Amino acid sequence: MADGPDFERRLRDALQREAAEPPLRIDAMTIHERLGRRSRLPGWLLPVALPVGAAAVAAAVILNAFPGQPLESGSGPSATTAPEPTIRPSPASPAPVTPQPTVHPAARVDAATASADGHLFMIGGRGQGGELTSVVSFDGRVWSDLPPLPESRRGAAAAVLPDGRLLVAGGESGGQPLGSVRVLEPEADAWTDGPPMPHAQTNMGSAVIDGRVYLFGGSVPERAQAVLIFDPDAGTWTIGASMPVAASRVAVAAVDGAAYLFGGRTEPDGTALAATMRYDPAAGVWQTLADMPGTGGAMTATVVDRRIWILGDLTSSAPDPVLGEGESGQFAGRFSHVWVYDVDSNAWTDRLDTHFWPRDWHAAVLQGDGRILVVGGWPNFAADMVDAGEP
Repeated sequence: MADGPDFERRLRDALQREAAEPPLRIDAMTIHERLGRRSRLPGWLLPVALPVGAAAVAAAVILNAFPGQPLESGSGPSATTAPEPTIRPSPASPAPVTPQPTVHPAARVDAATASADGHLFMIGGRGQGGELTSVVSFDGRVWSDLPPLPESRRGAAAAVLPDGRLLVAGGESGGQPLGSVRVLEPEADAWTDGPPMPHAQTNMGSAVIDGRVYLFGGSVPERAQAVLIFDPDAGTWTIGASMPVAASRVAVAAVDGAAYLFGGRTEPDGTALAATMRYDPAAGVWQTLADMPGTGGAMTATVVDRRIWILGDLTSSAPDPVLGEGESGQFAGRFSHVWVYDVDSNAWTDRLDTHFWPRDWHAAVLQGDGRILVVGGWPNFAADMVDAGEP
C-alpha cells in the first residue's frame, strides 16, 4: 500500500465519494481502510447489513404475493413428489339412539282411539277399576293427560276433525249403549256436547274421509249394518249405504277417498269374520275384496305406503299350544300375527318377521320412522313397535 501525500489524497477522495453516494452503495477502499483500523462493527457491518436485509424483505413480499406451485414429478432435474399429508380418521360418531316411549300411564282396553300427524289419542275404555273417563294423548315419546270425559265410555268411536277438534261418539256406559257425542277443542279444559248420533251404537269402526267422519256397524244388532256420516262443517249426521253384513268391531282404513273394512264379528252371534270390503262414499257402493288369511275382530288397520297393516286378534279355529285358543293349521303355534293387504294388487301377505305378540282392543299409529306404535290392549298393556319396512 502507498504512503504519504498520495495515500492521503486517495483517502479523502474515497471519503468524499462515500458521503456523496446513497447509503446502500459499498466501496472496496472504504472496507480496506476500515479493516486496517480494526473498526469492523461500526464501519462495515451496517453497509453490508442494509442491502442484505432489504433483499430479504423484498424476497418475502414477492413469495407471499406469488406463492409457488409444487413441481410435477419429472418437470425438472431436481423435481420431487410432495409427500402425501397424513390423514387421521376422526373418531366414529356413536349411532343415534332411538328414544323409547314412556310407560303407558294406565292399563286400558276397549278405548276409543284416533290419530293424526303421528299423535295418538285414547279415550275412556276399561281399566282394572272398571270403565274409565280418563283421556290421554301420545306424541311418540311422551304421554299427556287431557281433560276427562263427563261420563265413562267404552267401545266408543273417535276421530280427529280437520280443524283439530277431537270427537268421541257413542259407546256404552254402565252396560247401556250411548248416542251422545262429545267434542274437545284444542287446548280446551273441558269437553262440550256435539250433535247426537241418529241412534245409540257401540263398537263401531271409524274413518275420516274428505273431512267427514264415517262410522260402520256396531254391537246393537238391529242397527249393525248402518253407516253413519258426520259432517263437521254442517254439524249434521246422515245415513249412508248399509253394509253387506251386520258386523261390529271392524277394522277400518281410508285410502284414496275410500274406506276399507276388515274382519269384525257378526251380530248378534259374534262369529269372527275374514271378509274384506271396500266402500266408496261418493257412489255409495260396496265391493267385496279378497278375504283375510284368517278371521279376526278387535283389530287395527294402519296404512303404510298403500298397504294396510292388520294387527290384533287374528285367529283360525283350533287352540294354539301357547295362546290357548283360536289357532290351528298354518297359523298354529305362531307368536306373530301381522297381515298386510296391498290395495293395488288385492292380495295378502303374512308378515311373521315382525315378532308381534297378538292382542286385541289396542291402538296403533304410524310413526315418522316407518314403524307402527301399538299400545294398550289385552293381554299386553305395554307399548310395542312393529317395523313396517320391507322384510
